[in-house]
Amino acid sequence: MSKKKNEDTRFDQTIGMYLRDCRTKKNISLQQIADKTGVTKMTVSRWETGEVRMYAHSLKDYCDCINISISDVFDYVEKHIS
Repeated sequence: MSKKKNEDTRFDQTIGMYLRDCRTKKNISLQQIADKTGVTKMTVSRWETGEVRMYAHSLKDYCDCINISISDVFDYVEKHIS
């Protein structure tokens, strides 16, 4: 696997981990996120593991659901991926 592919995967996994942590701290279920973003519960789960990359509008909708800003997500990623 190429270095670029590993970096992309790590980026997606870090975003997903942060979103999952924020969601669970607020006691919001996968199903609630799925209902509000118009996708399946499985898709939300796959976003959170980094298995599936989110579209920008999906990230915005997810962030709105858990009441965080997109900049919070990228600030976290910037601090944790170097």
